[in-house]
Amino acid sequence: MAEQDDKSLVKKLKAVVLDVDPEGIFKDARAAGLDVTKVEDFRE
Repeated sequence: MAEQDDKSLVKKLKAVVLDVDPEGIFKDARAAGLDVTKVEDFRE
């Protein structure tokens, strides 16, 4: 049972950390008032 729990946890982490929609991040940043058009804009 613990192995199945581990697999479920890994799936959840993957969904949060790895399955990122870059365009969604830009959209959220713009909605928050940030002027971003490329990844480098987040570094400034």
